[in-house]
Amino acid sequence: MNVVLLQNNILGPQSGGSTYNPTYMVNGQYKHMHMLRRLLTGQWGEIINKTTKDSFHTFTYKYIIPKKSFDIPYVLNDMEVAVFIAEGEQEIITGVASELVIDQQ
Repeated sequence: MNVVLLQNNILGPQSGGSTYNPTYMVNGQYKHMHMLRRLLTGQWGEIINKTTKDSFHTFTYKYIIPKKSFDIPYVLNDMEVAVFIAEGEQEIITGVASELVIDQQ
């Protein structure tokens, strides 16, 4: 199982962006969507050993989001969390994405 943090509306370079997706060009920069910002479960995810029909697993992940990474600010309202299940390291079986729920405590 993989849990990732994504961000939308990140402006930056994109080869062929103005040719193949000109509606995403903003002031000469490409508007990237669903950009991977963090692998919350690491590169290969978390192993789930028991996967029978009625098995159920609950996981909790906490991550303190920094102000920026690689000089790109994190914009909380543009964030998503995606979870996907993979078989091995290549085949994705299923997945889902959701808006980020922000706890202001």
